[in-house]
Amino acid sequence: MIAAERGRQTAFLASLAIGVATMLGILSVFVLSGVNDRVVGFAFAFSAGASTYVGASDLIPEINHSRNRVIPLLVFGGMLLFWMGNALLAPLAGH
Repeated sequence: MIAAERGRQTAFLASLAIGVATMLGILSVFVLSGVNDRVVGFAFAFSAGASTYVGASDLIPEINHSRNRVIPLLVFGGMLLFWMGNALLAPLAGH
C-alpha cells in the first residue's frame, strides 16, 4: 500500500485485513477437515487455482518486465526444480 502511495493508516488496515483473512483461512481448514474428504479436496483445488491465478496474472508479468535477466531465470529454475521433485516423488506416493 505504501508503494502504491497510500497512507500509513491504509497500509496498516490492509495488513490487519490480511492477518485476519489468514487466521480465518486456518480456522476454515479445521472446520472443513471434519466435514468430508471431498469438501476438503474442493477447498484445496480452489486454493490452488487462486494461487495459480495470482502467479500467472500478477507475478510472472512483473518478473518479465524486470531489467535484471537473472530473476526470470531463477523463477524458471524454481519451476524446473518443482517439476523434477514432483517427477521423482510421485512414484513414491503411488501417483
